[in-house]
Amino acid sequence: MKRIFLLVLTNLAVMLVLSAAVQLLGLDRYLAQHGQNLGGLLMVAAVFGFGGAFISLAISKWMTKRAMGVRVTPWTVIVDRSGNVVAGGYGKIDMQSAEFRNFVKAVAAKSP
Repeated sequence: MKRIFLLVLTNLAVMLVLSAAVQLLGLDRYLAQHGQNLGGLLMVAAVFGFGGAFISLAISKWMTKRAMGVRVTPWTVIVDRSGNVVAGGYGKIDMQSAEFRNFVKAVAAKSP
C-alpha cells in the first residue's frame, strides 16, 4: 500500500511541475493559439505517466527476483514458551506428520 501511495504522490508532483513549467515557458498560450488546452495535455500526460508507472510497479519485484536469481523459500521457526527458537528450517514441512506433532508437543510440554 505504501508503494502505491508513493507512486501516486510522485506522479501528482510530476503533473504539478509539468503544469508550472508549461505556464512559466508560455506554452499554454501557444497551445491556446493552436486550439489545444493545458488540461488536455495534462490529461494525456497523466494517462501515460500513471499507466507506465503502474506497469513498472507491477513487474518490478518479479524483474528483480529474476535478474538476481533470488528464490523465495518458506522458513519455518518453532519457538518455545520462553520465546527461544528451538528449531527452524527452509522448505516445506509436513505439519500433519506424527514426527512434527510429537516434537511440538514435547516443546510445549516443557515449562518456561
